[in-house]
This record gives sequence, C-alpha cells and structure tokens, in this order.
Amino acid sequence: MGRIVTGTVMALTAAMLLAGCARVDSKVHERVPSPDGSKEAVVMTCPQASDPSVPVLVGAIFAKKGQGCKNATVDGLSYFIATMAPDIEAPGTQVIWEGGKAVFDIEGDRYVYSRGAQSNAALDLIQLKGSFDGADIYDED
Repeated sequence: MGRIVTGTVMALTAAMLLAGCARVDSKVHERVPSPDGSKEAVVMTCPQASDPSVPVLVGAIFAKKGQGCKNATVDGLSYFIATMAPDIEAPGTQVIWEGGKAVFDIEGDRYVYSRGAQSNAALDLIQLKGSFDGADIYDED
C-alpha cells in the first residue's frame, strides 16, 4: 500500500512540475521583405529567455530569409523584445517599410525591454510605433 501511495505522489509531483514548465511555442506571424528584397522584417511570438513559459513579442530584421526566434538576437541585423499586451490578440503588430526602415506598428500597452543591432546595422533600422513608453513614433490612437 505504501508503494502505491509513494508512486502516486511521485507521479503527481512530476505532472505538476511539467505543467508548471510549459514552454511557449515559437510562432512567426508576419514576414515582410524590404522594397529592395535585401532584408526581411519578421514579427514573432517567442518564449522569454529567462522563463520559457512566458510569451514575448519579438521583431527582427534579417539579411537572410526564413529566420525565426532562435536567430533574432544573434543573426538579426536589428531586433526588439517586448511584452505581450493582454487585451490584444497576438501579435497585434504590423510592419511597413518606410525610408529604408521597418516601422513596427504595435497595438496595446507594452513594455520594450530589449533592443539591439549588429555593429554593421543602425539601431534605428527598426522604428516602434504605438501608444506605449519607449515607442519611437508615439501614436495617440
């Protein structure tokens, strides 16, 4: 009887640990090539690096097509990572190329907690438009 109870407790503990560690699936929502075809802007939902159960909004510009979440901060010419907006259906973002820059028009209240660019790329290759602190183009909609 003691073995059955011990086995049941161990199985339930393992199930609870696995449920608590559910990993967010990576998903590419949009790929928008630059007008000259040399770059690709990508909008993704990715797992947060420090807690894979938390989804984050990631935008990146790549020189090679077909890149995704795993490549954004390493191979991305420029990238940003922001929180998801709880009241907006994911991703709540559209990309438009203007003047050689990718404008990520982002809906909802967000927090941008990381931005970066490779040394050969301008940090402002990505412009964030929205009604949140940290937007490059503040939109009062």
